[in-house]
Amino acid sequence: MYNNFPNKKAYNPGGYREFLFLPDYSIETFPMILNGSAQVPVGLAPGATWFAGYSTPETLSFTEESKTDANGTWYQQVISGFAPGDKPELVALMENLEKGRFLVMLRDSQGIRRLVGTPYSPLELQSNFNSGDKRSDLKGFAFKFTGQSLFRAPVAAL
Repeated sequence: MYNNFPNKKAYNPGGYREFLFLPDYSIETFPMILNGSAQVPVGLAPGATWFAGYSTPETLSFTEESKTDANGTWYQQVISGFAPGDKPELVALMENLEKGRFLVMLRDSQGIRRLVGTPYSPLELQSNFNSGDKRSDLKGFAFKFTGQSLFRAPVAAL
């Protein structure tokens, strides 16, 4: 059904402030998506919890590009950010995360959350370490959670 575009918000800043991530095997139930909104929170398996991620301020972003092929429309989803440092714990975490599949919950500066990924189409993490070559360079991991979905990432409840 077609409608007019909604009125724009008076204040609509870009970027995201924080993210949480959850391994796909930790999901017990997934919410129904209706009109761009997840109707209830993701149901977690007993003992499961969302993990807190970190990205340097003003480096966390989300893109969602629509694609069409013979099977219809789908969406390429990419969450990117930068995790500073090269502590052994961060190196090991990035290596471990690259072996998993996840759902990610983003939160913007206005507190709006977006749920990216599903149990059926989870996100995978890729990361690249760069030390830089000058003292002013940022040393750390540029990372990306990527995946494909049959619907856009909904606004979500936690």
